[in-house]
Amino acid sequence: MQRLLVRLHWQSVSMSGLLAAFMALALGGCTVQLAPDYEPTIVQGLNDYNAQIQTHMANVAAGTRPGLNADQQKAYDDLEGKGRALIMLIKARPQPQSGLVRWFGSKLADKIPADGDVAKANIDFLAVPTDAQIEKILLQLAAMKDEQKRQGLKPDQYKIYANSINSFMRNALTYEMALKR
Repeated sequence: MQRLLVRLHWQSVSMSGLLAAFMALALGGCTVQLAPDYEPTIVQGLNDYNAQIQTHMANVAAGTRPGLNADQQKAYDDLEGKGRALIMLIKARPQPQSGLVRWFGSKLADKIPADGDVAKANIDFLAVPTDAQIEKILLQLAAMKDEQKRQGLKPDQYKIYANSINSFMRNALTYEMALKR
């Protein structure tokens, strides 16, 4: 009887050990990817776009007269086109989808109670921020262009636009360059 108990004990120990080893191997290989892969073409595009923006900003830093000449109109158009192309490139990159993002993006999100609205509204914090930063740059450039058309840009107004645009660009570059780990 005692031999049978010892034998059963060792069988249960070896089974639980085998189960523990299997679980360690299975779970050890599981990873959750929260951010997209590093994409050098996006970083290069951001660097090129940043250089183009900084060149344009240097051209208007001293202030401008009301209206746009053909070169200024072309510069704004080129910046808008390059920005839209970058947004398309960023959105075309495969994005990992965590269970939380999928859940909030599903039809179940409509069933969140009223006190869950804050969580639903803040789900953007889980999204890749680069395209949103470029959108904000485009909005600033459009406002700057409109102001230049209407009344010209004064150096103080230029600084306000430059600070905003540089902040958004810095955010985009920081995020994308951090993906290269």
